[in-house]
Amino acid sequence: MLVLAVTLHNIPEGMAVGVMFAGLLGMFFARSMLAVILTGCVMMSGYMLVTAILSGVIRDHTPAGKAGHFQGIRMIFGVLLPMILGPAIGAAVIRGSDSTYVELGVVKTVPTPSIFLAAAIVLLLILPPVLALKKKEGAKC
Repeated sequence: MLVLAVTLHNIPEGMAVGVMFAGLLGMFFARSMLAVILTGCVMMSGYMLVTAILSGVIRDHTPAGKAGHFQGIRMIFGVLLPMILGPAIGAAVIRGSDSTYVELGVVKTVPTPSIFLAAAIVLLLILPPVLALKKKEGAKC
């Protein structure tokens, strides 16, 4: 576990975001089963890296004695907002799709590959706060 923690600490946040971004772009273009498996592994590896690194960064910057407060805030931004905004963004992206299917008498829209492009764009939104934090850390040293 210590080796994993040391390894993750040495991976720049931008590189982890890049791995996930590459996986999301790959999923947009993937059409065969093998391509989906391979790019899906890249995408999920990036997701795990981003999650682990950002959790560590948040923990490193949590003020002493305020862990409970900040974990609650982390839950709002890491769980609540994505659970509300994610389906709304996904629904907006697939709304124009011509492909539908019927499930239990309800006509539903088939998700399109463009949902991965939307996810890649949303992923890029984490870069400005992370870069600002890195700049702030550099100024402290």
